Amino acid sequence: MSFNFIQIIKKKWNKLPVAGKLYSVFGVMAFLICFELIVLAFAMSTLSSVRAFVAGEGHWSKAQKDAVTSLQQFIITNEYEYFMQYQKYLDIPRGDRLARLELEKENPDYKIAFTGFLKGKNHHDDIDGMIRLIKRFSWNTYLANAIEAWSAADRHLDELIKLAQLIENKITSKDLNSKEIKEAISSLDTINQRLTYEETRFSNYLGEGSRWLERLIFLTLLLLVLTVELTGLIFTFSFSRSLSKGLKKLKTATEEIGRGNFNQKVIIRSEDELGQLAQSINQMSQQLQENVSLRKEAEEANKTKSLFLANMSHEIRTPLASIVGFADILRTQKMSDEERDRYLKIILNSGETLSNVINDILDISKVESGHLNIEKTNFSLFKVLEDLKNLLSFKANERGVALKFEMDKNLPETIYSDPLRLRQILLNLIGNAIKFTQEGEVRLSVKLLKAKLIFDIIDTGMGIPKKDQSVIFETFRQSDNGLNSKNVGTGLGLPLSQHLAQLLGGDVCLVDSSPQFGSHFRATIDYVKANQEIIPTNSKEKKTNGFNLKGTKILVAEDGKEVQLLLKVIFDQLGCEVDFANDGLMALEKVKKKTYDVLLIDLQMPKLNGYETIKRLRKMGVNQPIIAQTAFAMKEEREKCMAYGFDDILTKPLKRESLITTLSQALSI
Repeated sequence: MSFNFIQIIKKKWNKLPVAGKLYSVFGVMAFLICFELIVLAFAMSTLSSVRAFVAGEGHWSKAQKDAVTSLQQFIITNEYEYFMQYQKYLDIPRGDRLARLELEKENPDYKIAFTGFLKGKNHHDDIDGMIRLIKRFSWNTYLANAIEAWSAADRHLDELIKLAQLIENKITSKDLNSKEIKEAISSLDTINQRLTYEETRFSNYLGEGSRWLERLIFLTLLLLVLTVELTGLIFTFSFSRSLSKGLKKLKTATEEIGRGNFNQKVIIRSEDELGQLAQSINQMSQQLQENVSLRKEAEEANKTKSLFLANMSHEIRTPLASIVGFADILRTQKMSDEERDRYLKIILNSGETLSNVINDILDISKVESGHLNIEKTNFSLFKVLEDLKNLLSFKANERGVALKFEMDKNLPETIYSDPLRLRQILLNLIGNAIKFTQEGEVRLSVKLLKAKLIFDIIDTGMGIPKKDQSVIFETFRQSDNGLNSKNVGTGLGLPLSQHLAQLLGGDVCLVDSSPQFGSHFRATIDYVKANQEIIPTNSKEKKTNGFNLKGTKILVAEDGKEVQLLLKVIFDQLGCEVDFANDGLMALEKVKKKTYDVLLIDLQMPKLNGYETIKRLRKMGVNQPIIAQTAFAMKEEREKCMAYGFDDILTKPLKRESLITTLSQALSI
C-alpha cells in the first residue's frame, strides 16, 4: 500500500513543470519555516514566562524577607511604623497567592488572577504569559512541583501572619517581656528559613523545567532545520538552468547602481537565493540613497554648529570686550565717582552675562547626556517672580520696553518644585522677549489651571518668521541666525528651557508669532502643593548675618596670583589676618607653624592638589573649618568635596557676599 502511494507521488511530480516543482518546494519549505517560527515563538514566550516567574519569585522573596526584618524591628523598637511596613511588604506575596488560588479553580476569573500578579509587582506585559504557562503546563511535573512549593510557602506565610498578629496584640497591650521577644524572634527566624527553603525549591523546579523545555525545543528545531535543508538540496538542480538568466538581470541592476542610479530596483520573483540577492541589492540601493541623505544632513548639522560656534564667539567676546575695555578705562583715565560706578556696573553685568552663557552650555550638555539634576523643594512663587522682575526691569528700561507682570488671584503662595530651574526657564523666555523687542511691552501672565502653572510671555517685538518656527526649539538653531543679525545668541535658551520645563512636568511652546506683531510663548510646569509652610529665616541665618570676621585668622592655599590679590583686598577690608600658600605642601608647612581659624583650599594646585591637602590636614588633626575653592560648578564636585571632608565649597568667580556668608556660616558652627 505504501509502495503504491510513493509511486503515485513520483508520477505526479514528474508531470509537474519546473515552475510547479519550484512552487511545491517553496510551499513545503515555507510551511516548515512557518512551523519552525511558530515553535520558536512559542518557545520564546514560554521561556519568557518562566523568566517572569523567576523574577516574580525574587520580588516575593525580597518582600517576605523585608517583612520579617520589619517585624523584627517592630519587636525590638515597639514602633508601629515597622509593623505598617511589614503589612505593606506582605501585599506582594498576598497578590501572588490570590492569582495562584484563582488559577487553581476549574473556571478561573483571569481578571482576578491578573490583578493578583500585578499586586505581586510582576511586570504588566509578563502577566498574560504567566497565566498561560500555569494553565497550559499544569500537567508538567516540574511546574506542578514548583506550584506545590509555592503553596507550601504560602502556608508558612500564614504562620508568619498569625505570629505577627500575636506579636502586635502583645505589643499593643504592652504585654511582651524579654523572654517572649527572644521566642518571637526565634520563631520568625524559623519561619524565614522554611520560606527560604520553599523559595529555593520553587526556583530549582522552574530551572529544571526550563532546561527540559530548552532540550525539547532544540531537538524540534534541529529536526525542522534538517528537513528544510534536505528539501532544498534535493531540488537545487531543478532550477539551475534559470540561474544564468537571473544573474544577468542582477548584473545589469548593479551596474546601474554603480553609475549612481539608486532608483534602480530588481524585481523579486521568488524567495530563493536569487530573490534574496535581489532583495539585498534593493536594500543596498536604498541604504546608499539614505546615506547620501544622511551625508547632506551631516553637512547641514556641521554648518549649523559652525554658525553656533561663531555666535558663541560673539556671545563670549561681547561681554569680554566690555569687561576688558572698561577695566582699561578705569585703569588709565581719571573720572568722576558717578562714571566709575557706571563703568563698574557694566563690568559686573558683563561678567554675569558671560557666566550665564557658560551655565547654559553646561546645562544643555547635561540635558543631552541625561545627567541634569532636578532638586525640588518648597518655595515662594511670588518671591521668585519678584526677584525676576527686579532683575529684568533694568534691562527692559535700558531698551525702553515696559515690563509687566500679571498674576492671577488664585495663585498659591508656596509650591513644590525646583525654584532654580523655574527661574532659569522664565529668565530665558522673558530675557529673549526683551532682547527681541524694540518698543512696546513684554508681559508675563501667570495663572493656575487644573494641575498646571501656566506662564504666558507675550511681547510686541519683531516676531518669528513662519519658516523658522519649526526649528527654534532645536539645539544650536535660531531664527535668522546669520552673523549680521543684531540679536545674535547661543541658540540654547529655548531648547534648554523646553527640556527644563519637561523635567518639571510641563513644556515650553510657541503659541503664536508673526513678524512685526510680536510673539507669544507659553511655559507650563506641574503644580504640586507645598507640603509645609516656608520659614522665612532660620536660626542659623540669623546667627551668621551679623557675624564679625574682624581678627579672623585665615590661610588661603591658592596658586593664582590674581585670586590671591582679590582675596587679600577683601580680607583686608574685613580686618582679617590672612596668609597665602602657593601650593598644598606650603599650606601644610604654614599650618604646622601657626593656628588658623579657617582655611580656603583651591582644588587644583601644583605639587599637591586640594583633595590630597585636606586628607593630610585632617590626619594632622586639623579640625578647623576647611572650605574648597573651584571653578567646576557641578553638583558632583560638591558631593566629592563633602566626601573628602570639606565643610563647604566656593565656586569661582568668587563674590564678596558669598565669600563672607560662607565664612560666617563655617565659623559659627
